[in-house]
This record gives sequence, structure tokens and C-alpha cells, in this order.
Amino acid sequence: MKPARLLPIGFLLIFAGFVLLVIGSLSGAGAGSASTSGFIIIGPFPIFFGSGHDSGTLSWVGLAVTVVVVALYVATLLGWRLGRVGGVGAEAE
Repeated sequence: MKPARLLPIGFLLIFAGFVLLVIGSLSGAGAGSASTSGFIIIGPFPIFFGSGHDSGTLSWVGLAVTVVVVALYVATLLGWRLGRVGGVGAEAE
């Protein structure tokens, strides 16, 4: 798949996330207590943070997502090295 085709998909996902955040904030859902959690990946090192009652659960979900993304990255990198995944400059058959 050409990288130029992925650009509109990325913008659409960002827009959809923004719309969901606006709808969630306007609906007043969760007007009681709130839990927040997040993670930042700097290179291969994830940094987790959070506060609230369910922040531990949210951090575990973040860790699972991080492991999946890193595994996909490594699999793609190995595929490129072994020549099984077409990359930039790969000849079309």
C-alpha cells in the first residue's frame, strides 16, 4: 500500500477521535469520579502515568497496547530485512 493512501485514513481517525471526545464531554457521562491514565513511548521505553480508581487497569491496557505495537514493529522490521515485505524502492511484480 502506498504511504500517500494512508494519509487520509490517519486524518479520518484523528477527526473521529476528536468527535468522540467532544460527544463524550457534552453528554456528561461519568459526571462522578474520573480515572485517567496515559503512556508515552520514547524509543522502546514506555512511561506510564495515571490517577484515580481505575488507573491501574488503564495502565495495564496501555502496556498491552505497547507490547502489541512493538511486536508489530519488530515483525515488520524483520520482514524488511529478510526481503519478505515490500518497502520503499521495492520492485513491483
